[in-house]
Amino acid sequence: MEKRSVAPEGTVRAQVSVRLSANGTGNGSGLLYADNIDLRETTDPNLLVNADFEHTLDASATGWQSFNTGTGTIESVSAPVASGSKAMKIEAANLPIWKSGYIRQRINVEAGQTFKLSGQLHAEELNNSSGQLLVWFYDEDWTNVGSFTAELNQETNGYVYLEKQGVIPEGTVLAEVGVHLTANQSGGSGTLYADALKFEYEEPLIEDEGNLLGNG
Repeated sequence: MEKRSVAPEGTVRAQVSVRLSANGTGNGSGLLYADNIDLRETTDPNLLVNADFEHTLDASATGWQSFNTGTGTIESVSAPVASGSKAMKIEAANLPIWKSGYIRQRINVEAGQTFKLSGQLHAEELNNSSGQLLVWFYDEDWTNVGSFTAELNQETNGYVYLEKQGVIPEGTVLAEVGVHLTANQSGGSGTLYADALKFEYEEPLIEDEGNLLGNG
């Protein structure tokens, strides 16, 4: 298990703990072991854990959750990859309209920061569906306060690079980064691969006031 974040401004000390917590209404119980706990500074600007999907447990990528509202499998694969030796494959069929098969990771972020979300996606098959690299932002009450999406609407001959830049909305404390295979009609299906994802803070965007095009 791993977690990355940026220490809040003014921090002088940190408390690290391992907890076994109840998640039901009754008296929870369990047995938990911990070892090799490590806290260190890193120069890697990527806030995502296991963003290249190289670390797996069975067919799942550690640090990521997967969900499928249709049928099919979401799993780690050794080919095709954009970098390294593994990537994630999202295969979904019989999707209800606007529903998805997807992977996600939640990270702590700082409101007001300029960010760049990027990654490599390969749409092997799209049938009434699209691939999406997206981020949703939430406040402390789990209210959605904004989102950004880079969309892939056609099949690709290998991996293509997608990115989305913006400013984290005011009030945000948490971001959910995901790769979705989403149906745009009932019964949508497809096969989508993802690799080399990044969520990084950037220098504030400087726009050419005379140019109405983004990234012109």
